[in-house]
Amino acid sequence: MSNWVSFLSGVLVAFILWFFSSQKEEFLERFPFWFRTTILRQHTLRLREWPPQDPEVIKRFRLAPLRIGDLKFLIRVFIGGDGHTRYTYPDGIKSKWIGDDLILPGDMQRFKSKFVDLRRKEAEARGAVFLNRRHVRIDDYEIGLHGLEESPWPLKLAISETDYFTIQATNASIDEVLPGGRTIREKYAADPNELISSVLANPIAVNLSVVTADNKIYVSLRGRKTAVNPGGFAPAVSGTGDPLKDCEQDAGSNSPYNPFLTAQRETSEEILSFKPQLQEITFFGLARTLRYQYPFLFGEVRLKGLTSKELESQFPVGEWESEGLVSMPLEVDHVITFTKDVYKEFDEKKILGTGTYAAIFMLLQSLHYEYPDDWEEIIRLLSKVQKKSRVHMRESRSWGQ
Repeated sequence: MSNWVSFLSGVLVAFILWFFSSQKEEFLERFPFWFRTTILRQHTLRLREWPPQDPEVIKRFRLAPLRIGDLKFLIRVFIGGDGHTRYTYPDGIKSKWIGDDLILPGDMQRFKSKFVDLRRKEAEARGAVFLNRRHVRIDDYEIGLHGLEESPWPLKLAISETDYFTIQATNASIDEVLPGGRTIREKYAADPNELISSVLANPIAVNLSVVTADNKIYVSLRGRKTAVNPGGFAPAVSGTGDPLKDCEQDAGSNSPYNPFLTAQRETSEEILSFKPQLQEITFFGLARTLRYQYPFLFGEVRLKGLTSKELESQFPVGEWESEGLVSMPLEVDHVITFTKDVYKEFDEKKILGTGTYAAIFMLLQSLHYEYPDDWEEIIRLLSKVQKKSRVHMRESRSWGQ
């Protein structure tokens, strides 16, 4: 009898320890999935099959891409991008620090080092930089209503801080599987519209076209050692907010973050040998990629005192980030031709692993704001993009940041 009592006591103690451990949560997550797939033989659609084909799944995860003509962009625009809304310095965008650093859920904390190691190995394989630095995180946004037509202005950002390793373990690992059997996306990031309740790092970035005084517009060819989008086209200026460099230092101890300073700094690091005027920077809106759910402000830098020849003679500080610039007149025919050529090349060579779609999105945004009355005609022209295969009609499994 005493043996049975000892055995049952041991079982009870083990059960109590298990009940209050992290393994309980993992078991409760895994068991229904195992029961459906093994006992009931029901195959659950995984988001690794990108994008999900079932209409109900698409609806549930709210992954409908942005469509411009025949082109699809895995982007969700929160505000702006209408050809009219502009956020200019100094009052167009305001920010306010809220709260402390993001606290990850328990299962994400336990797997953080694993996911960081996976991303580090990928970076090392191509010789890319992989350093843990501080970044500005967007927690939420709101808008005011300005003028008689109640335009969405100014844009107000609620921000905090995050770091590069957290970015790599959350946004960059969004399709990695957690201990319970579901991916980060499935468990915590099913709705890309959510910011305030998001458990992703969500570093705020700026993506900008550059337009010179002679009306030439630029995109960048990314360096192969960059941490994001190596070797592909990208917006001429692209980078994340730095809480040390991009705050208004003369505003006291709790200096607000200023995205115009991010845009100014990134412009000087990537394509110029000097800083542009803050008044030359305009944001069109706020958006987020659907693939990795990276939030970004999009717009352009208008270099009023610099021609294309003068720009191309510059030697930027961080020239390793860019292998070169590609320019074209900011005119409908030229931008549309470039867009079609790039998409055809993507189709023929199956170049689906770059962030080039972001560069195209920025070109089209500048075109929209330059010729707002011609936007319907631009859409019509982009409805005639001929493709030789259906590769990127599947919204591409590997597009995006």
